[in-house]
Amino acid sequence: MENDTGISLRGDEMNEPTVELIGPSWLENRLDKDIRILDAQPNIHDYIQEHVPGAVYFNEGLLRVPYLGRPGAYVDDEVVTRNFERVGITPSTPVAVYTAKGVFSKMGEGLAQTMMAYSLARFGVENVYVLNGGLDRWKEEERELTQVF
Repeated sequence: MENDTGISLRGDEMNEPTVELIGPSWLENRLDKDIRILDAQPNIHDYIQEHVPGAVYFNEGLLRVPYLGRPGAYVDDEVVTRNFERVGITPSTPVAVYTAKGVFSKMGEGLAQTMMAYSLARFGVENVYVLNGGLDRWKEEERELTQVF
């Protein structure tokens, strides 16, 4: 798979998940295609303020039980499956994920998108893409943003 960075993590077997680091142009060229885009910012208000067109809000909090204010153990597989179905994710759905330093949360340096990518792969999503530089880079390059959800 071509991307802006050439960085990817591929499984040893054909059925193992692939995680790739992509650039904004790669994602922008696929906005109208069958790719699910997840905004994984820590605060939903940041998503409401602005996000990549077609993105849905979905963060680690939907996959883990909190412990001392931090993500802890994963919820049951059944709950993960229901949450994935709710936003249109199946194992064969290509999924791009990003985060940003939010206006409301004032935090976000890429860890959230990395953790989400790991979780997606862990639960069997075959093709996971991480937006290099996240929403911050998307905005720096003056790409389209929306408040539509």
